[in-house]
Amino acid sequence: MSQFLPDGTASGSLEDMLSFFDEFCDAFGLGYLTYYAVDAPMLESGSLLLTNYPESWKANYFTRNYQAIDPVLKTARHRLTPMDWSELPSRKGSTERFFLDARNHGIGNFGMTVPVRGQYGELALVSVNAETSSTEWASRWHGTLPDYTFFAYQLHTRIIRAVGAGSTPAPQLTRREAEVMQWAIRGKSAWDTATLMGLSERTVHFYVRNVCSKLGVSTKTQAVARVVREHLITF
Repeated sequence: MSQFLPDGTASGSLEDMLSFFDEFCDAFGLGYLTYYAVDAPMLESGSLLLTNYPESWKANYFTRNYQAIDPVLKTARHRLTPMDWSELPSRKGSTERFFLDARNHGIGNFGMTVPVRGQYGELALVSVNAETSSTEWASRWHGTLPDYTFFAYQLHTRIIRAVGAGSTPAPQLTRREAEVMQWAIRGKSAWDTATLMGLSERTVHFYVRNVCSKLGVSTKTQAVARVVREHLITF
């Protein structure tokens, strides 16, 4: 699967991407391919959806505010590994109605979703879907799931480049700035941090101001939130 993504897609438009989605599904006997960046702080809109789902289902999904109850979306947010839709909670109540409505719009009952977490703190879900038998669906993924996971990360990188979001490098913090922010994340005050690092409190404030400037925020709290969200430092 990962070999199917051509190099030329890296510079293609989103329209080219959608054409590729159809080609990918035809090549692997799938119904639909969906890329949904649900938490994307580097995008102005905060999210991005690319899918070859039927237009009727896409319109119905947002008209009915299904993103608030979508079990795939809700469950995958808390996953680090690929998720077969058969692992979802019992399909009862609103979940049952959601999948029934999807079936009525031609969406298959079997799916696989890979949660992709990127360098900007974003979360994107790459899903494939098909109408098939449980036996065929299980055999399809035997030995191929690692390659599909790699494909999902490749696709995410290509799409981020296509929309220009990956052209701006993540802010780089100095060693001292990163250390100050590590203590801030742990809830330490400037005085505490100064004591722990052997600095003056004034110097700690200086580093915090530098970080705020680099991140385009005005308070330490905002800086902490962005550092955590975008994984700008390691612990």
